[in-house]
Amino acid sequence: MSDGASASWARAVEQARALFRWHRVRRLGCEAQDLLWTQTVLAVILWRTAREQACHVDDITVSAAVVTSQRAAAGSFHSGELPAIGPRDGELPPPEGTADALRAVEQVLAVHLRGPVVAGATPGPDLLGYVVRELRADPEMPGEHGGWAPLLSVARLHIRTAGELWRSGVWQITEHDHAAARATSLVTTSPPAYDYPPAPDPATRTHPSWLQQACWLTELTATLRSAGETLPRSADGTLRPLHIVLQSYAGLCASLAPAVGELEALWARRDVLDSADAWDLEHVPSPLLQQTMDIGSAVNRLAVFVGSITLIDPS
Repeated sequence: MSDGASASWARAVEQARALFRWHRVRRLGCEAQDLLWTQTVLAVILWRTAREQACHVDDITVSAAVVTSQRAAAGSFHSGELPAIGPRDGELPPPEGTADALRAVEQVLAVHLRGPVVAGATPGPDLLGYVVRELRADPEMPGEHGGWAPLLSVARLHIRTAGELWRSGVWQITEHDHAAARATSLVTTSPPAYDYPPAPDPATRTHPSWLQQACWLTELTATLRSAGETLPRSADGTLRPLHIVLQSYAGLCASLAPAVGELEALWARRDVLDSADAWDLEHVPSPLLQQTMDIGSAVNRLAVFVGSITLIDPS
């Protein structure tokens, strides 16, 4: 298999895992555990569709993948072109199990033809990459690349707890806290620049694009972690309240990193556009937009919190 075909297969496996995992956890339940080969067959269907359309796996339409699945079910799945399936990619079913696996694959794909499956999501393009980004931004999806709503709840809890400890006198603000608060880069009267990546229409823009906001938030991850790590532990060896707050907000911002990395690469390969807003509509699902807005609001709350710390005389 060529390097291009190998990369295409690797991406097909990754996207098939994301698709199937969401359906298994959020829609199908435990019954899906019996379909041991479905994920691998789904990856093959995605890979074949991309090969037939001579495009990136993310750029295939879900409707085209359904057609590929139906065609495989009507013929002989094993006689068609197959990728080099590695030991970590899963395994194909024996001939007697292929029909059941293909039916499950078609069910997983066909659901998306009826519209968004994440609660509250608005309709978008029929492209596989867009659909998977929608699933990964599901606020309640547990595990990697998902479940940002619990992260947001934890961050809010930590900042509320720290405030209570501060007001009760249990947490005494020190010079170390002052320095860490200033190191967050949030103690400023100037709004974020939001200048990366450059917009195609900077002269006419009145607001940052989604990618500019999301890039700024993900870059803040390392800043918050570094600021927290400057804080010494308390006398009993526990983390200081501000350290815990900064850690939780860093994790919240980091939840955007997979989508930002993917869309930053797509932005670099974009065609000429009239506006970044048009690009956002084509590539950013509404759950991902909501995730970014909610994290941005949480960071604004953090900025007020650390700014307040710098106004207190250290003990």
